Amino acid sequence: MKVGLIYGGIDVEEVHNRKTLKEITDVLDNYQIKYQNIYLNDKIKKQLIDSCDLFLVIDSNVLNYFQKFGIFKYVYDNNFDFIGQRDEICRILRDKHYTNFLLRSHGVSTPKSFISNINKKSQKYSYPVIIKDNYGSSSSDVYICDDYTDVKKKIKILLSKNKIPLCENYIEGREFTCAYIRVCGIDLILDPLEIEYKGRIYDFETKNINLDNKLIVYPKLSKLLFKKIKIIVSQANRILNTQYYSRTDFKINNGNIILIEVNGEPVLAKDDFIARSLYKLGFEYKDLIFGLLANSSIFLNYIKKHRRELYSYIKKLEYRILQLSKNG
Repeated sequence: MKVGLIYGGIDVEEVHNRKTLKEITDVLDNYQIKYQNIYLNDKIKKQLIDSCDLFLVIDSNVLNYFQKFGIFKYVYDNNFDFIGQRDEICRILRDKHYTNFLLRSHGVSTPKSFISNINKKSQKYSYPVIIKDNYGSSSSDVYICDDYTDVKKKIKILLSKNKIPLCENYIEGREFTCAYIRVCGIDLILDPLEIEYKGRIYDFETKNINLDNKLIVYPKLSKLLFKKIKIIVSQANRILNTQYYSRTDFKINNGNIILIEVNGEPVLAKDDFIARSLYKLGFEYKDLIFGLLANSSIFLNYIKKHRRELYSYIKKLEYRILQLSKNG
């Protein structure tokens, strides 16, 4: 039994992914589970893929999309167990404008947005506005603008980087994130966490450089609002057909829940949102990793036959997850 750990990343993403990879392999080493690291930004031979029995995707954002497409197609065509977001879903989720359109067409509240073009004088901006990379990640290239001069400046910055500028209405209010995860074959919407930060936006500098933010694990929310959040997050994930994991960011303003973005490949690190959401509920980091692997029938059949102690642990984990799902 060998688990293929797929990861890629661009810029700071790759740093996070390598850290996550080390934390996952530490868990697998502790239980003597073999693994193969598969770095999507390298040339990968099919023999490397064939040496694995199943795959867990840490992150699939890459410099060379066509190489990734070829690898994923080979995995799909050969019916490997694949624990991660399918490529076609990732492409939808990375397109923020299209994602918002899909969600709004199903009644989910999202910011009004359009692909910004400084040559179109007919486009109207209601200040303040958010200008960001339509396909961006890790809170990179996100700006808040208070006038048209600043809008043009930020659009030119994005265009100079070959980015597609997206304009969104700025939403005031408290910011939250809420994870969806499938563990042991059971779908869960985890409790929402509040992201508290100085300034008006949660941008790259706030998140990664200044570290001027705080995660509130037990946010002050009414029971009604708490329930509404989980319903909306569940609805959004059904609409977008996400698989295995995602993280939904949203703001609350005067009791209204406005969905900002759905991240189809959230960080799986020990200190990030999903792991901390599970820790709040009494689960360890190894529960997250083995809970994901337990979605694979190949993995379960192997440990049932060859690793009885590990199989017993996972069955107990499955029972705990099932009880949690019944309690909402």
